[in-house]
Amino acid sequence: MRPDPTPLQPIFCQVDNGEEVYERLAKVYEICGHPRRPDGMKDAFFIVRDPDAVAAEVVQSVGQEFFKGLGLLAFELNHDELASCLHPLPEIRLVEGAVPKHPKAEEEKSNLLKQVTKTGPAVTDGLREKMEIANYLSRAIYFIACDAFLRDFILWPWMAEHSNVEDPFESYFQFWKHGVKFRIFGEKQIDLYLPRFF
Repeated sequence: MRPDPTPLQPIFCQVDNGEEVYERLAKVYEICGHPRRPDGMKDAFFIVRDPDAVAAEVVQSVGQEFFKGLGLLAFELNHDELASCLHPLPEIRLVEGAVPKHPKAEEEKSNLLKQVTKTGPAVTDGLREKMEIANYLSRAIYFIACDAFLRDFILWPWMAEHSNVEDPFESYFQFWKHGVKFRIFGEKQIDLYLPRFF
């Protein structure tokens, strides 16, 4: 269906809150639904290749909102270790330039990194299981960009009625669409890497 998702719309519209889910999916298509790469090849996944510029203070704000919201959701759903890692909120630091890789060796990873990257994507498992279609589409939506937080942004309208936490994934989408990536190398700081467009 790339680059035009409209043929999918009737499928979503048959389900309660499906129109909202489709609208979120359409936003992802709008940003990176065209698979062409600069080298003439095609992307297998949805990758933000030409992000719009964004003010640093906006990234800082939505970054704080996302990690705070993720912590609240973890607390609500009894993922206590993740909740405690995100409360109080670690420092959110902005960095511009090349994005380093996280450590591969488990012993080199901070507990904060392990909790955000392993427990974080699983926080919504119970919520998705309460909505059959969300559970059914979960893997397909995940593989749009191999990003669990983007998956949860798209599927949130189907999960929201089972949570008292205000949507934490809208803020994740706000920095993801600008090509911002997070990296964690310690216990008290989360780095948000901005593309070089300032």
